Amino acid sequence: MSLVMKEPTYRNKSVICSCGNKIETYFEDAISDALYESTSFEDELKESETVLCNRCGTKHELTLKVERTIAVTYSSVTPIGMAYMDINNEIYAAEKLGDLLTGDEVPLLDGRYVSVPHEYHVKDGKIEHIYNVLIDENQLDLFEEKNL
Repeated sequence: MSLVMKEPTYRNKSVICSCGNKIETYFEDAISDALYESTSFEDELKESETVLCNRCGTKHELTLKVERTIAVTYSSVTPIGMAYMDINNEIYAAEKLGDLLTGDEVPLLDGRYVSVPHEYHVKDGKIEHIYNVLIDENQLDLFEEKNL
């Protein structure tokens, strides 16, 4: 009669020997420590440890491989401020318009410039008009049908 032995396996931080004996390991903790102390992002990290079954005396080499994958994906781009080119070809932040009043001089070409919540009309290097570009409840009521 021949003896059929099972293949050794690794499960729940333990090696299950061919004889059925469970050998506790703390190898995953060693891998965790090695990852923490690692100074580079290698493609993979392999660690090996030899364990001995105290029931049948079989030695097993346990090898664990850790693969690190870093995935960078596009999330979003959100504008947080606008800027315009001034008459000197320099950047003029739209936020600067918020401090200006009608008639104030500004180094921008003639045109319309937005700095929410306002639109500024510039003519001859001065603020000609300032308009509120946000819609409020009263403005929305203008478009509501009412039966009179």
